[in-house]
Amino acid sequence: MKKIIKEELVKNLENNQTFVVKFEADWCGPCKMMTQTFNQIDGELEESYPNVGSYFFNIDNDVEYAKSFGIRGVPTMIGFKNGKEVSRKVGLLGEEQIKEFYSAL
Repeated sequence: MKKIIKEELVKNLENNQTFVVKFEADWCGPCKMMTQTFNQIDGELEESYPNVGSYFFNIDNDVEYAKSFGIRGVPTMIGFKNGKEVSRKVGLLGEEQIKEFYSAL
């Protein structure tokens, strides 16, 4: 997963890219746990889903922009395809749940 900022996220949406954003916060324990899981399976996700970008967005860097996506709790994962949200999961996800999320894109 790579860090993404508002401008990059807007560009990805405008370019109709397929990607996943994990909205998180530094103070969030479950977010840190999920980051560890992503770090363990990152290579597998890249290999299995080479056309799906993986990003994280720290909500504390732009709270208002995060709110524009309806983020009410973290971690929240949102999958985007063709410029639109196609899937969303809120809360801590394990390895298999993350893989299922990617496979649905």
